Amino acid sequence: MSRSRDLADSGVKANYLDNIASDINTQLSAKAPIASPTFTGTTNVSSGVTLPSGYVLQVVHGYLNTNFSSTTAGEWLDVGQKATITPSSTSSKILVFASGGGMSNSDSGYNVQWAVMQPIADSDSNIVFNTSNNRAWNSQGPVSNNQAIRTFSLTGLDSPSSTSALTYGVMIKGEGTGTSRTQYYNRSYSANMMYLGITLMEISA
Repeated sequence: MSRSRDLADSGVKANYLDNIASDINTQLSAKAPIASPTFTGTTNVSSGVTLPSGYVLQVVHGYLNTNFSSTTAGEWLDVGQKATITPSSTSSKILVFASGGGMSNSDSGYNVQWAVMQPIADSDSNIVFNTSNNRAWNSQGPVSNNQAIRTFSLTGLDSPSSTSALTYGVMIKGEGTGTSRTQYYNRSYSANMMYLGITLMEISA
């Protein structure tokens, strides 16, 4: 074989190897990480993830900023201050924060009791926490002119053992029975109102 033929073959081989190297570099460049990547999709890390006990998994909030009144006594009444949460596990706890105030009764001899219920229904078995059925803890009689509005807040921990949507809400009950008296909530003497909230937190077990 001549020297010129050897050189020609070597040149072909060199060009072939150069083309392969170029293709490899092109592929590596296409797979190289982006300098400032931006994630535009969605992801869910809840599946298969176990968090330590006491972590806050979700928070929901509801509120009441209107007056409430009713002439029905002796029954738990839904005042509209509520929030709904759907626990992610049956072992989760629900931490409830609720504020109350502006309670009164049109009759000076009767009080108004306050409670957080789940579900919201006229049943003592639904009470998560409440003020004692004692006049020292509840608002008694009508609110008089220039009287300060009595406010309070309570916190409770519930164990619903459910993954269904759960509604927690404030309910009040006027002492006695019948419809001869009016129960008020979130109302001052001049019918002013406050912002009364309820916050629910799902806590990992």
